[in-house]
Amino acid sequence: MKFTTAWAKTQSQNTILKLALLVVTGCAALFAVISAKALLKEPIIIERSCLSAVIKNSSTKHTDAEIKKFINISLPQRFDPNSTPLESMFTPTELEFKTQELKELKDRGMTQKIIVHEVKIDGNNIEVDADRLIMVANVRSAFRFPLKVQIASTQRSIDNPYGLKVIKIERVKIEEKKSEKK
Repeated sequence: MKFTTAWAKTQSQNTILKLALLVVTGCAALFAVISAKALLKEPIIIERSCLSAVIKNSSTKHTDAEIKKFINISLPQRFDPNSTPLESMFTPTELEFKTQELKELKDRGMTQKIIVHEVKIDGNNIEVDADRLIMVANVRSAFRFPLKVQIASTQRSIDNPYGLKVIKIERVKIEEKKSEKK
């Protein structure tokens, strides 16, 4: 075989390989664009019942009604000694506070419950108007119990369909207005 013939075959193979590389690179880029478009679409959710139907997707932003419902469910779990709070709804710090508070109340022979009356949401500030029921044997007392609650978004799950978590609960001091004598 002559050197010029071998060199011509090598050049021909190099040209074919370069062309194949360009085609494969173009296909990879095309598939990357198609995959990116598919990933950015909202998922299709199909309800399976007697008649299967596509459910319209809602936004993942938490609505005020959803936050209020979460507060109405989570606060009684935090303050009621008979309920076991879901770990997915509270930070470990809040669960520890509950344990300490219940131990102190138990040492005094007391139990407590909380009744949520109103939840006010102003941006990131959540103010809760609630009553705290303290029970000692058969004696029960109700006290006003205003709270400030801080929450954060978390992954939605079966235990926590709201996708919210209580970070901190603070009791708001009630300032009594002094009546002026005339």
